[in-house]
Amino acid sequence: MRSIYVLGHILIESIVFPDGQVLEPVLGSPAAYSSVALACLGSRAVLCTQAGPDVPESFWETFREVGVDLAGVEVSDAGSTRNRLIYQTLEKKRVEYLHKAQAIRARDVPTSVESDAVFYVCPMDHEIDPREVASLASGGRVVVDLGGYGGATSATHPGGEIGALERTHAMLAHCSLVKASVEDCTYIYGRVDGESPELAYAERLLAAGSRLVVLTLGERGALVTDGRSSARFAPFRCDVRDTTGAGDTFAAGMLHGWLEKPSEWEYFIQFGQATASYVVQRSGGVSAERMPSRELVLERLRKEGIDV
Repeated sequence: MRSIYVLGHILIESIVFPDGQVLEPVLGSPAAYSSVALACLGSRAVLCTQAGPDVPESFWETFREVGVDLAGVEVSDAGSTRNRLIYQTLEKKRVEYLHKAQAIRARDVPTSVESDAVFYVCPMDHEIDPREVASLASGGRVVVDLGGYGGATSATHPGGEIGALERTHAMLAHCSLVKASVEDCTYIYGRVDGESPELAYAERLLAAGSRLVVLTLGERGALVTDGRSSARFAPFRCDVRDTTGAGDTFAAGMLHGWLEKPSEWEYFIQFGQATASYVVQRSGGVSAERMPSRELVLERLRKEGIDV
């Protein structure tokens, strides 16, 4: 089975909901959500992160319970990343960082990497330098989530400033697939007017060297484009209780589907949307109970009339 190496900090998180309810401490972060979701879908997920001894043992047990490989975890006295995730609405949020763990480097990936490996780079806030991505690309395919490169989870945002975008843009040419939300792109490039700002954002990412771009559009679904053609996919309807982790589990499902059928856009995008549709119906941070199995996702796809 092909391994997916997931790079990014894990979080000891406090979630503040729009109604003022606070949930803490919660295991969070794109790396945590996506690695657990990937393992539940049947992929071999290898977590590569830096953390401290302050991580509750129950967090590590969540990873072990579903079979996430922790060979890429390094624990040091520098401590773990802690934050407050504050929702103004269910689709608009901001992050306050209380402490950050050490940076993650390409050399932190276990040395026994197979030749067809996939690296999913999903930082919270620039903990993986864009220059490290070139090193990863020499050993396999790289998929990057831009949320932690000036997007919604970052502490600072370029807002279209060219100088602040140079390293990020240089990284994109090494990526097989780039994923971002429209919210991320607004933070990275600034607001774009017009009927289809998402297409304008996608064009900028393609012009910077991206080969395939996937943008999540919230309640409007998702857009995928390679510069030659593009397609939009409506979201799956469900009862939404908690959107925390929706984008990260979408990414996990999309990545799982993309590795199965890389040329079938509808399949891997809808695999991602089906995965996330299960997660948003429950609350509580990263947990096995919130994640669907591959069989549940395929069942949902069949109900939607999607060829699997």
